[in-house]
Amino acid sequence: VWHHCEDGRTLLLLPINLHENIPHTGGAALLRRRRD
Repeated sequence: VWHHCEDGRTLLLLPINLHENIPHTGGAALLRRRRD
């Protein structure tokens, strides 16, 4: 799964089981909160 980093530009390829078990509080989630 591609994961957005805090800078809003960088993507990291992560195993899906790791990605699903980490809360999304930064990166794209942070940018979405700023936009809304």
